[in-house]
Amino acid sequence: MRIDGEQNNNLMGADSSPISMQAVNFFMAMIKLTEP
Repeated sequence: MRIDGEQNNNLMGADSSPISMQAVNFFMAMIKLTEP
């Protein structure tokens, strides 16, 4: 697993990692649910 590379790509919004994109979408959904 390319941990460092994945983290850097996630910050740039790379679409080369579907799992990471799903995680980002999940956290974004959680933020929307928790914020008023």
